[in-house]
Amino acid sequence: MLMILIYWKWRVGAWLEKLLTHLALPYQICDDIDRPSSYDTYDIIIPAPWIPCTHEVYSTGKVVSELDFCSRYFPKDTYIITISGTDGKSTVTWMIYNLIRTITTPEKVHISGNFEYPLSDTLTDLLKLPLDQQDRHIIVVEVSSFMAYSLMEFSPDMTIITNLESDHLNWHRNLEEYFLSKANLITRAKDGSFITNQVQTKLQEIGYHFPENISLYGVGVQESYPTISIDTEHSIDIHETHFLGVHNTVNIDGALHIIEKFIQNGEDREKVVTKLTSLPWLPHRLEVISNAHDRIWIDDSKSTSCQSLRAALSGYLGNKVILIAGGSDKWDPFDTLEVALRDSVEYAILIGATKEILADKCRWAGVEYTESSSMNDAVEQAYVHSHTWQTILLSPGCASFGMFRDYLDRAEQFREAVKLLTEQEK
Repeated sequence: MLMILIYWKWRVGAWLEKLLTHLALPYQICDDIDRPSSYDTYDIIIPAPWIPCTHEVYSTGKVVSELDFCSRYFPKDTYIITISGTDGKSTVTWMIYNLIRTITTPEKVHISGNFEYPLSDTLTDLLKLPLDQQDRHIIVVEVSSFMAYSLMEFSPDMTIITNLESDHLNWHRNLEEYFLSKANLITRAKDGSFITNQVQTKLQEIGYHFPENISLYGVGVQESYPTISIDTEHSIDIHETHFLGVHNTVNIDGALHIIEKFIQNGEDREKVVTKLTSLPWLPHRLEVISNAHDRIWIDDSKSTSCQSLRAALSGYLGNKVILIAGGSDKWDPFDTLEVALRDSVEYAILIGATKEILADKCRWAGVEYTESSSMNDAVEQAYVHSHTWQTILLSPGCASFGMFRDYLDRAEQFREAVKLLTEQEK
């Protein structure tokens, strides 16, 4: 019988444990602290997505990605939609998931992957259903470049790539490898892929050969903004939604291209329009969490790149925020951040390994700042340096590792710190 090693504990490891236990497969779990002296006794090694490709486990030839392993056990006719890209993938994942649920059986639509719930957790839940209820489910999966890097078996039915920028160069050996990890999903998509002009240009620059079943989205959005066409009879103004900005118009257009497969009639299109106007902002992405102390506290913990931080700040021109930013270093130079800091930030609280890099950008932008070693202290400093009804924005622009387990842990610590501050003031 196969012996499986789960390499890393915490969230993904715990969900993999649950899946393997349900499948009655033997396994062990470890991390760098208690790793085995030899990998000879293991047939399969499933590393957590953030284990870099230079780690020793990859030299064993036994690594199977979480996505590949799960694909071996999908129930019949499971339909997989993957969303990836440097920025915007969480927003598009959220849109697709909710819009499909609006026009299909909602209990058969699931959100998974890099979006809070690992695919192994979603699969376990499906396999626990009675056999006659397991088939024909739809799983909308947010996929990071880590997750897509070593794919061999996993083949989504449809995929969408939102954009490609420099990111995760602390994990990938170079930018080309990072881009090709994302493109892995395009290559393997059975029913087709959707990409923007920007993604097409970036992949062309590295000599990627596109499959035939690929389509562009977002074409002409700049010119039509703020109107989004559903079809010849249905359209919507972006200001009628919670997703403002040209970039979100492109995101909506991408989501609409995906759900076209599931739209059956005009009634479905009416439901889509209605849902777009009522769909709330996704968790941890510019989410207002509190008005404590007459401040507007915003959780943007899902912001893990310079590009996503810059996009968040673009919404505050002329209404400067108190910014909490920083995290683990992904070798992002933050070269494009200085103007956004100058135009949108009054004061910054810097955390994590990138404190010095961001401090340099703040000095260039003329933004005062302080450094902090904990989320509780960062929140206290943000409050001290803010004024009544000012926005306090957690938008790290970096990965969470080091200070936090993941972006969810970071978001939770932010919320708890705001709550603690409120209790201390009583």
